[in-house]
Amino acid sequence: MDTIIFLTDYKGHYGSKYDAVPYNSGLDLNFLSSGLRRIGIEPRFFSFTEVYRQPIDYWKDIPVLYTSSEDVGYHYKSFIEDVICYLEAIGAVVVPSYRFLRANNNKVFMELLRKVAGLPLSLKSHVFGCIEELTATEEDWIYPIVIKLSEGAMSETVDIAYSRYELLKKVSLMTKTSSVKEDAREFIRSRKYQGYVKQSRFRKKFILQEFVHGLKADFKVLNFGEKYFCFKRPTRKNDFRASGSGNRNYSYGEDSGVTKELLDYSREVVDLLKLPFVSLDIVDYDGIFHLLEFQALYFGTVGVIKSTGHYEYKDGSWKYLEGKMTVEDVHIHSIAKYFGK
Repeated sequence: MDTIIFLTDYKGHYGSKYDAVPYNSGLDLNFLSSGLRRIGIEPRFFSFTEVYRQPIDYWKDIPVLYTSSEDVGYHYKSFIEDVICYLEAIGAVVVPSYRFLRANNNKVFMELLRKVAGLPLSLKSHVFGCIEELTATEEDWIYPIVIKLSEGAMSETVDIAYSRYELLKKVSLMTKTSSVKEDAREFIRSRKYQGYVKQSRFRKKFILQEFVHGLKADFKVLNFGEKYFCFKRPTRKNDFRASGSGNRNYSYGEDSGVTKELLDYSREVVDLLKLPFVSLDIVDYDGIFHLLEFQALYFGTVGVIKSTGHYEYKDGSWKYLEGKMTVEDVHIHSIAKYFGK
């Protein structure tokens, strides 16, 4: 049997599963293991901290899949990033590669990675590290414009501005990093050292992104191998955001109204990314598609759980195949396909 290493968090959890029992405990590792063994893969599980205890040669050329984390402050995710970067440096075959972990819940790096991966850039956007970088630019933004903090899920750190005045006001509120102690120290430095430039008080990185007018919904497409699970998310009442509106309002599978053209667009993106599984947020605006965001790991799986079937591209056309699947089922399938089992 071929061996694949799976890295679990400090709770012993791997991956994200909408209906996990107990809550937020990830995939059923016994189910996952038995399914992988049936297709000739022997899974081995390590915690992230155990990685360092193994000799460097142990990891050479060995496939490693791993979980991520959405802990408050992303402190544990930062540790995961250290470990995955280390594994890549010593020759492990990390799936997905470190750059996709870096982009997980990091909208700024996701935007940069979009260019690296050659993904469609249909929406104009720009990245900033602090508000001073925004005020220094003389670019004539088209309003309204969407503001996104780099960190945050479910549209909690997304807003919109209808003028330059409102843009600067909202960005200053969203990106504030200063404290009374820090401000006092900076004041003293500015008096003590001639020509000293004070540190920015607004250093949370953010994105400005072109606004899509008349948005009533977006589509979430979850890809596992050749299986595509789709659902539509309506915008919030009196709001422009779709993500976070609540899955009670979502429509799944054939009920979502997903078109052949949107599925073709999704397949094009999937082919560019070359990943075992990926989550795509897509807007269909009068037949023009915009990829808003994507995630390569630790994304929501409600679309798998609540769909009555999935789409596959067969013999030159899209087919909807009825049948419920578990998150473990689609992981096993996508891992088998990715590793040629």
